[in-house]
This record gives sequence, structure tokens and C-alpha cells, in this order.
Amino acid sequence: MYNQIIDEIKSNLSGNNESDREYLITQLDKYKDHEYAQEITREIGRMMWDLLSDEEKDQFAKTSEEENHAMDVLMQANDYLNNNDLRAALNLLDDFIKDFPLRYQDDKVNEYHSFENPLEEALFDKYIKCEKELRYIPDNQPLFDLFYMYGSLLLEFSRFEDAENALSYALKLNPVSTRAIYEISEIYKTRGDLDKFYDNTISALSYSYSSSDLARGYRNLGYYFIEKEDFELATALFNFSLSYDYNPMAFSEIEYIRSKGFDESVSDDRALELLEKNNIQTGPNPEIMNLLTNFVVNFEFMGYLNSAIFFYRIAYDLTGDEAIMDKIKSLQESI
Repeated sequence: MYNQIIDEIKSNLSGNNESDREYLITQLDKYKDHEYAQEITREIGRMMWDLLSDEEKDQFAKTSEEENHAMDVLMQANDYLNNNDLRAALNLLDDFIKDFPLRYQDDKVNEYHSFENPLEEALFDKYIKCEKELRYIPDNQPLFDLFYMYGSLLLEFSRFEDAENALSYALKLNPVSTRAIYEISEIYKTRGDLDKFYDNTISALSYSYSSSDLARGYRNLGYYFIEKEDFELATALFNFSLSYDYNPMAFSEIEYIRSKGFDESVSDDRALELLEKNNIQTGPNPEIMNLLTNFVVNFEFMGYLNSAIFFYRIAYDLTGDEAIMDKIKSLQESI
């Protein structure tokens, strides 16, 4: 099975470094939960090494010892978290990061970023753009994950200033990461800085490409408008969130609003009217849907059917469109 997967991946390489790199990233995500995930990831890492320039290979060689230790630490921290030992995970990261040499620092010519998939990179190009030459942090170097996890744990233990610093660094590496934006928003929420909480949530909504992220954004905004005592709009937002994630937190907040004396239902049409009136994004960002369309068309044309399926699944999660699911099934049958 492992050899068949690797042979298939290699057969889909085009010889174009940029498109092959994007394709290999989608394969990392596709096989992350496979029984041979570790072996497949290692082999894809070897393929990606071959796509690096000589300069990138030299830099990798200089930092591999420290960065591989970072991967070991991240895996150990994950083990602690899986066993619900948050304190041990935080202690581990505290000890490691205080002496961790950060090699991938921006300079006058280059800036370094890390993206989970080509869609995130496309969003970055659309809304933020590089001011300098883009340099990729090698995909097997987990700096973003390391600092995101560290910041989340610091937040859990109410070390808010340290958490903000760690999450800010994670966001420097990937400015369109919704999980990092939502996490740092929780710091502003705890501090009572509702303006920053609101602004970050609006930003995260524009980058959200999963139904759960969209729902979280609407729940955040629901909380914001509860604090502003606009209970009708808050109710509309929690109702809207349920379109994307049937989360009990939304029901709890609606019950809280009722306890405040607002016990009126808000129809779907009225909710949509209220969101539009307040310039709140309704549903997925249309630009994300356009990018997804471009990705699936291009990957199908190049014959990268597994990559096309990956992006079709994102589109289906956002829309629930059964025609997209039919397309996914059709492509799966043709592989």
C-alpha cells in the first residue's frame, strides 16, 4: 500500500517546482491520518527537498539539528496534550523556547512564511502580500505549530502577555491562520478590549475556509453584541452560526439572551438583513470560493485528481452543495 501511494504521488509530479510543491503540500494533508503517515511524510519530505534551491538547502543544513529538535519537542508536547497533561506540555515548551535559536528571521531582502496549504498562501497573496522576497520555512520545520501551541497553552494558564507574544510570532509566520487569529482574539476578550476582539474576528471570518471556523466567528460576534446589548443582532449571529456548526455553545448564549429579557425569535431573513446592515460577512468569503474554483479547475486540468478532491471537499464543507459531493465521488471513481 505504501509503495503504491508513493508511486502515485511521484507519477503526478510535473517538473514545475512551484506547482509540484503545492501538490506535495496537499498530499501531506491528505495522508496525515493514514496508517503509514510517518513513512509517507518522510518520503514527501525527500521529494520536497529536491525542489529546494541550493541556497535553501544550505540554510536547511545549517539549522537542521536545532529544528529537528523542535519537531521532537512538538511531538512530545502533543503526547502530553493527548494525555490531558497541559502543565507538562507547557513546562516542556517553556524550557525549550527560552533557548530556541530562531534562524528564519526576516532581513532587508527576505521574509519567511509558513502556510498549511496553497489556499492559505493564495489568501496571503490576495490580502496581505509580501513586502520583500518570499522565503518558505521548510514544511518539516514546525515553527508555526510550535508557537501556536505554546501561545494556546500560555493562554490556558492565564499568562496573557506571554501568550500574546507567542501567538503574534505565529501570526507573523502565517498571517491568515484563522486558528491563531481566533486564539489571540481570546486574549483581547479576556482583557475586555472589545474593539480588538471585534476587528480580529472580522479578519478571521474573511480567511475562514471551514464551516467550524465560520461558526466560531459568528459566535464571537454574538458575544460582542451581547456586550453591546444589541440582543436582536446577537441572537441573529448565534442563529447564523448554527447554519455552519450545530454547537451547544450557541444555544447556551441564546438562552442567556432570553434571561436578559429578549425572548423574540429572529427569522433567517431578518438575520441576513441585520448582518448585511452591520457590514458583517454572510457566509464564506466569495474570494475563497473563487480561489477554490480556480484550484479545482487547474488541478483537474493537470491531472492532479487527489488535489482537486482536497479542494472540492473544502468547498463542500462550506456550502453543503450536493453537486460538489457528486463531483467528488465521480473523481474518486476515476482514480
